[in-house]
Amino acid sequence: MSIIFETNRFKHYGLVSFLRQMHCSVVQFKLLRFLLAHTQAHLCPDTIAGALDITRTLLSQEIGPLIVLGVVSEQSYSEIITYSLTTDPIIRNYISELSNLDACETANIRKELFEEVDMH
Repeated sequence: MSIIFETNRFKHYGLVSFLRQMHCSVVQFKLLRFLLAHTQAHLCPDTIAGALDITRTLLSQEIGPLIVLGVVSEQSYSEIITYSLTTDPIIRNYISELSNLDACETANIRKELFEEVDMH
């Protein structure tokens, strides 16, 4: 198991580094995976919050930094706000890897990003 984890860590080093650089939270990780499943969509906050089973307030807090970083785009259509993934090809290249992960790889990356390592 350790060898597989180390291989996957190396295989997804660029993705993990990118997510760490942007200080990706658990909610943001889920949000990116959700938006990657709907790459051409412009989704309203209620749709996203409902799909992620979070409040709209939490969504606003979590999506804000992604907008500032240019990972997520915010559009306004006649007072209706929608969100979508950036069209920036460099950023999309990094995050598109999230959509190709199997369940084991996803779990390993989540573990590496979000679980504290006990150094004792």
